[in-house]
Amino acid sequence: MQKIFLSNSPSYKVHKLYFGALANMAFALGLFMAMIQPGVLYTDGGIFSAIALKDLQGGTLYLNAWENKPPGLFYLIELFYLIIPNHVYALYALAISVFLVTAACQFYILYRQTETFGLSLIIAIIASYFTVYKNNIAEGLVTEIYGSACIIVGIAAYTHYMHHKQFRMLLLGACSVGASFWFKEPFLLLYIAAMIMFLLQLKQGHERIKLIASSLIPSVICLILLSMSTDKNGQHALHGFIESIQYNLSYVQSDQIIALKTKINDLYEHLLTYAVGLLFIMIYMSYKLLFQKQLYGTVISAWFILFASAFIFISSPYNFGHYYYPFFALFYVVFALLYGAFNQQYKNALMFTVVVLGLIQMFNIDKQPIKLNYDLQPYQEDNIVKTLKKHPNKTLFIDYVDKGGYYVKSGLSYPTFLPVALQVHFNESAQGLQNRTRIWKELSEHKPDFLITTHTTSYFSWFLPDPDFYKSNYTKIDSVIKADDNPVFLWQLK
Repeated sequence: MQKIFLSNSPSYKVHKLYFGALANMAFALGLFMAMIQPGVLYTDGGIFSAIALKDLQGGTLYLNAWENKPPGLFYLIELFYLIIPNHVYALYALAISVFLVTAACQFYILYRQTETFGLSLIIAIIASYFTVYKNNIAEGLVTEIYGSACIIVGIAAYTHYMHHKQFRMLLLGACSVGASFWFKEPFLLLYIAAMIMFLLQLKQGHERIKLIASSLIPSVICLILLSMSTDKNGQHALHGFIESIQYNLSYVQSDQIIALKTKINDLYEHLLTYAVGLLFIMIYMSYKLLFQKQLYGTVISAWFILFASAFIFISSPYNFGHYYYPFFALFYVVFALLYGAFNQQYKNALMFTVVVLGLIQMFNIDKQPIKLNYDLQPYQEDNIVKTLKKHPNKTLFIDYVDKGGYYVKSGLSYPTFLPVALQVHFNESAQGLQNRTRIWKELSEHKPDFLITTHTTSYFSWFLPDPDFYKSNYTKIDSVIKADDNPVFLWQLK
């Protein structure tokens, strides 16, 4: 009798909750550390971190520190820069933090919805694998990761509210989902889907008003920060941000669009081929729940969340792996929401089936075993970084898109509106041609003190009015050559 009592006591359940969350966080951390070391920065992470650095150094977002993404990730990076003086480790800590939070919230949602420790841990580990290891997360600094984390934190708060009826937790959840589209605009649809699910649980009008108001807090904060930021000509960053939204609607050429069939095939190959059993269970549970009129809203809003996450990659003209991240991360969250509703009506009716499907998926994820590497190597400055850090008041321009991380590593800023020459912003469209004109003007009138290229120059520099601009004005002074990477050359202004 004592054993039965202990297994059902609130403190025992809390201990299982903490243990499960910590176990899933440790697993996610191990997966991340198996792939990413401090100082690893790819294209997106290099660009975003450089934009944030210039903003802290006196630049102005969307005016002379330009990007076509919302400011959420820039502000978050700046916060970590202020907390951790070493910017390289600040970025690494930020990436680790978001995956730990995501893993903890995924387990919490699964545990509260399934009410079964073993089942929740199995599905949470699978979810972490597909969220971290099986996905294209780059160095952990892509916008989709942070927008998804906001939605998952919001749903975790919603789940807590459903069990404890603490309204302030629902307000916190609304605030979190309201921050999601400040990392990437397509998350607006996910915000709407989550808010519908939240609002369906409230009957009183004043509570709904408070919930909506709470979800707008991140928007108010971002708009205030953008309004307060001005350049030397008195222009507001908010005006530049509005122009960037207009830019996003026009800069993509129609012939660049990837076919929907290709995207669906990629989704099936990298996730659904493993999770097809859970998908059919989700469809079956939804069918059964639709016979319960009081659960219409739960079923529809859960599927709305999943389809809204798919909108991230469906709406994009490109097919980068990180566009699928929200769907991967939220697939298992939506499963938990549907299972939780189903379990209330048909107690433990599918538990054994789902456990078996989960174990089958776990053991058939990959032919190759997961390689966990806990040999964390400290960040080592290469000779280019050491050279640049000797000139803290100089400027730098990076022609090689994949090496934007040299801005953060050196601490140097750039004299152009863009930190790197990303091809998509210099295509043959009217906006692309305008960008070429602007960056040429900035490069020629305010020549950077240092230049970084690889063995070839970037797309945009092929169309400079002076094709010998680099060779005429700069001298190669250093290089970093690795067997598994393109060579990097450092040039200095003559």
